[in-house]
Amino acid sequence: ALALQSMPLNDHAVAALLLMAAVGQVANPAKLSTAVLRITGSPVEAAVQRAGFAPLIDAMLAHAQNQIHLLDNSGAYADVDLTCRAIDRFHRLARAVNGYLELARASRWSTVMAALTKAASESVEPRLRDVAGSVNMALRRGRDGADRLDSDQILVALNGVYVLAAVRDARDSLGVNAIFDQAWNQVGQGLEIHIQRGLDILRQNPGDRIASARLDAAIKMAELRFNAEYAETLRK
Repeated sequence: ALALQSMPLNDHAVAALLLMAAVGQVANPAKLSTAVLRITGSPVEAAVQRAGFAPLIDAMLAHAQNQIHLLDNSGAYADVDLTCRAIDRFHRLARAVNGYLELARASRWSTVMAALTKAASESVEPRLRDVAGSVNMALRRGRDGADRLDSDQILVALNGVYVLAAVRDARDSLGVNAIFDQAWNQVGQGLEIHIQRGLDILRQNPGDRIASARLDAAIKMAELRFNAEYAETLRK
């Protein structure tokens, strides 16, 4: 709160520049929102504007918008860590605005926030639709008698599960609840089936390297979909 009050809020252009830079360096933007509410004494949008903190909210929305192009990062060799960080960052910024301020209906901020949520959701939805199919394709055995492990397909599936886990933690800021629930359940059911099959195969043939590698990949995905304890039990 002291740092924010030291900003030259009367000079809108300079304040906008400084706050745009500041938001980019704050790991948890919600702290800025709580500080503003402490200063203004009200979460109402108009009160925040009267206190001169409109450039701060504009900066949060701008940084949220800047995450959206990173969500289209796809393919076997896409930087999935970058995508997951963008999902998390978008969520933190959106929550700092939506979760703490009372935005007026149809105001500029609420309109922008709705548009950003829609754009982010549209970027994430295709990844959620594809993840269950990618997991099943990567973990199924070859049907022509020549079993092989497709490392590229394993990577695509694993990346998809990483994104799925990131969306789970950010779903409050994305309008993807229905498609997320479907993908989450399908991936969980698929992993349980493939893991059980893999265990059965290894019991019958402990030296099957392909089955062992496939099971290892499935357990990595299970760690993301379920939890680390479940994955460790499977490894043992």
